[in-house]
Amino acid sequence: MHREYDEQFRSFCIPTHRVIGALIWDSRYSLLTVTLAGFGRAIAEVGAVIIVGGNIDHLTRVMTTAIALETSKGNLALALALGFILLILALSVNAAVYALRASARRLSYA
Repeated sequence: MHREYDEQFRSFCIPTHRVIGALIWDSRYSLLTVTLAGFGRAIAEVGAVIIVGGNIDHLTRVMTTAIALETSKGNLALALALGFILLILALSVNAAVYALRASARRLSYA
């Protein structure tokens, strides 16, 4: 984005903080998409978490590794409950982003 608008910003002598604000505002949907992709990868990752951080209770255990651990221990009720919580969390974030995008679309048409 900066390469695309750099000459225009320099020709208008716009200060750096205003340039950063304009670039962030103009690329807000791209940034939101990247953030959601990162969130999706983080919430669904099991293998990398176990390889990098292990599965230490109260230190490096995340929800996905807890689900894998409880399933392997045979505690399917707890694993299923954690899975439902994880699913509700992911759906809530996506619903919030969808609502935000829909409201922004309505404002842009007004």
